[in-house]
Amino acid sequence: MYYCILCEEIHTLKYSECETVFSSGFHYYNLTLYNAGMCQCEYCHLEESIRLQPKAG
Repeated sequence: MYYCILCEEIHTLKYSECETVFSSGFHYYNLTLYNAGMCQCEYCHLEESIRLQPKAG
């Protein structure tokens, strides 16, 4: 489990290419200390937003 600094929620680590968990980062959430990370890396987030854009034409 880790705390995502992007969406501010707790996630189960799935070991996907889009997840980044910082080995030296931690964050308290509801009085519990969790590893800090990001549920989507910048590249995956950009790729997702491009995929969701409506196609012209």
